[in-house]
Amino acid sequence: MKKFGDMTLADLRTECKKRGAKQDGRKNDLVERLEAYVKNANFGRKDDQQEKAFSLDVPEPSTYRDINLDTPLPAVTRKLVDGYLLSVDADLKQVSKSLYEETYLQYCRWAAGNDSYFVAARCHAQMKNGVTYLVNIQLDTIGAVLAAECECAAGMGPDAHCKHVLAVLYGLSVYRKEGALKTERTCTQKLQQFHATKRLHGGSPVKAANLTLPFGGNIVKDPRPEQYRDRAGYNTFFLNTWKACPGVSSRPVSHLFEAVNMYGFVHDHNYGETDYETECLRSLGVHGLTAKGREELEKSTRGQASNMKWTAERTKRLHSSNFGRICKMTERTDVRSYAENLTQPSKLTAKPIQHGKRYEPEAVSRFSLCHKKEVTDCGIFVCANHPFLAASPDGIVTEDDGEMSVLEVKCPYAARNELISPKTVPYLIQTDSSLSLALKENHDYFYQVQGQLLCTEAKKAYFVVYTFKALVVITVPRNEAFIEGMVSKLSSFFDNHFRDVLLETHLYRTYKGEEEMESDMEN
Repeated sequence: MKKFGDMTLADLRTECKKRGAKQDGRKNDLVERLEAYVKNANFGRKDDQQEKAFSLDVPEPSTYRDINLDTPLPAVTRKLVDGYLLSVDADLKQVSKSLYEETYLQYCRWAAGNDSYFVAARCHAQMKNGVTYLVNIQLDTIGAVLAAECECAAGMGPDAHCKHVLAVLYGLSVYRKEGALKTERTCTQKLQQFHATKRLHGGSPVKAANLTLPFGGNIVKDPRPEQYRDRAGYNTFFLNTWKACPGVSSRPVSHLFEAVNMYGFVHDHNYGETDYETECLRSLGVHGLTAKGREELEKSTRGQASNMKWTAERTKRLHSSNFGRICKMTERTDVRSYAENLTQPSKLTAKPIQHGKRYEPEAVSRFSLCHKKEVTDCGIFVCANHPFLAASPDGIVTEDDGEMSVLEVKCPYAARNELISPKTVPYLIQTDSSLSLALKENHDYFYQVQGQLLCTEAKKAYFVVYTFKALVVITVPRNEAFIEGMVSKLSSFFDNHFRDVLLETHLYRTYKGEEEMESDMEN
C-alpha cells in the first residue's frame, strides 16, 4: 500500500480525484479516505465514474451562521428524523446520541438556500484523535431531511445515515428543548486547573467471583457433601422438596426443569369458570378488552413503527392494512401460511415502502397547513365490538365541531414525479358528476380506510395522496353496509385460522418437540 502520509496535500488531492473520491478536508481526512479506497478496490468505481459521485450542492462557506435559539431554522422534530431513518432502513442508535452528548461536534452552522436550508457540522472521529468529518444536511421548509452526506467511508449521499450524520440530526432535534447545541468547548471556555490536585486512582473494587486467577479454578463452593453431588434423580427430589416448602427459597428454579406439555395441560379437565385458551386471548387483549384498556393501548403505541410495543401489539390482531387481502381470499390462497405471517413482525425495505415512510411527515404537514386542520399522532385503535380488529391511522384530525376524523396518507413511489390522476395513480377514479377524484371501492386502500373508521368510530376519513408535484385530499365517508360485510369475513378468518395461530404462538410455544427445538437453534 502507498504511504499516503508522506505525500503533499496537493498530491493527495490529485490522487483523490484520480480515484473519484472527495477532495476536501484536512490531510488526515485525505489519507484516511485514500486508505479506505485502496482497501476496498475503489469501491468498485472506474475512472469514468468519478463524475457520477454524489456531491451535495451547498452554499458558500461565508453564508453560514451559528445555530442558536433565535435561528430561523425549521424545527427538526424527532418524528421527521425517524421518518428519514425509516426510509433508509436505519435507526437512531445510542452511539450517535453519545457522540452528541459527549460534545464530539466541533461546530454546527446553517445557511439558507432556494426553498431549503443547509446545515454544516464537523464531527470528531470516534476512535481516531485529530480526525474530523464534515457533515452536510439539506432540509426543506418544514424540517424534513432532503439529503445528507458525510466525509467518512460510510457517509456517501444523498441518503447518508452514518453515526456522524445521525449525531447532528439528533442534536438538531433536541437543542431547542435544551437551550443550545452541545459542541466541543474551546480552550478559552475551560477554567484553569493548575491548582487542582490530580486523582491518582480510579475505578471500583472487583468482586471476588470476577477476579482472573491463574490457579483459582472454580471458587464457587458447593456446600453439599461429595457423595450427594451430581446424584441421579436429585433434580426431581429437589423439585418436590421446593414445592412442598415454598417458603424455603424465593429464588426462581423453574428454568432448571423441562417445560410442561401445554397441549395436555390445557385439554385436561378444567375446574375453572373459563378455559385456558380464552384466558390467553384475554391476556393478549384480543378478547374482552375494556374501554380503559383500549385507551391505554392507543396512548402507549404512539410513534407506531418507531415504538417497539406498537410492533408487538400489531402481531396480535388483524390490522386494517390487511383487511382487503383477507376479504378477497380465494380457495387458492394459502390461508394458514398468511395467518402465520401476520403473527411475525416484518421489516419492509422495498423502495416504495421507504419512500412512503420518508415523505409521510411532509405530506401530513402540508395537509395541515393547506387545509388548516390540526393533526395529532396516534397509536393502535382497537375495535370496541371486535377486539381482534385494529387500525393505525397516520393521524387524527380534530374538526371545528370537536368531532374526530381519520387521516391516511399515501406517497406513490411510481408517481412521485407526476401530477395526480387516475392514469398515474391507479387506485383513484374520476367521478362523472363533479370530475373530482375518488378512491376505488374495490381497492385494498378502501378496505383499509373503512377499517380505520370502524376501529376509531369516526364518521369520515381524509385520504391524502402526495407527490413532489401535487397533493390531493379525498374525503371518504363511513359506509356501514360495506363495513358489515367486511367484518363478517374478518370474523370468519379469525375464528377459523388466526385464533389457532395466536394460541400456538403465545400459549403452546413453551412445548416443542426435539426436532422443532433443533430447528430453532439452527435458525
